[in-house]
Amino acid sequence: CEPLLVDAGAIVGYGSTDVNDPASGLHDRTRVGVNSHGGYHSLDPGKLTTAPMFGQQAADKVLQAL
Repeated sequence: CEPLLVDAGAIVGYGSTDVNDPASGLHDRTRVGVNSHGGYHSLDPGKLTTAPMFGQQAADKVLQAL
């Protein structure tokens, strides 16, 4: 498989002030990864470069539950 196009979408972050504020929570990358609760798995990659790693971790958790 070879990607034909890599096109990033919207950036989602947690913050109460705008991105131009250096203290904004939008710059925080500490709440990333796979969160699992029962059979529900939520994935927050934080940024494009960590998405494949967290995607693999989420897939592994799903497979372990089968």
